[in-house]
Amino acid sequence: MSYDIAVFESEAFLRGRDSFGDWFEARTQWGKRANDPTNATPRLKAWFAEIAKAFPPMNGPNSPPFEDQEAWDRAVDYMFAGDMIYMSISGIRGERAFALVSKLATQIGVGVFALSDGGEIFVPTAEGKLDMVLQMFR
Repeated sequence: MSYDIAVFESEAFLRGRDSFGDWFEARTQWGKRANDPTNATPRLKAWFAEIAKAFPPMNGPNSPPFEDQEAWDRAVDYMFAGDMIYMSISGIRGERAFALVSKLATQIGVGVFALSDGGEIFVPTAEGKLDMVLQMFR
């Protein structure tokens, strides 16, 4: 079982379940560059650079060397779609990952879509917090 989270440019957030669902669906039609972290906005690249220290990518140019078992034990599947990064994490590490995802999202100013937690969508506030603004799944 996986724990799935998407981090996105908060300006891309469209208030409303249908609008956000359509936006998200369009982003998850993965293209050739889906494993390429350069296929992300500057803020998402900054977020990825930090999260990858704790949870390295399984695929793409930044994946750990095959011999580094410790890094592979923490590896995560990332997909890059311009203004969104999707990550799929082994379920046992999901809560720990979500805490770090949220902390970094707050610091960098990007939104979070917690697909595995009822589809809660969080966007950064001017006060430096993440506010839940929508729940996609009920």
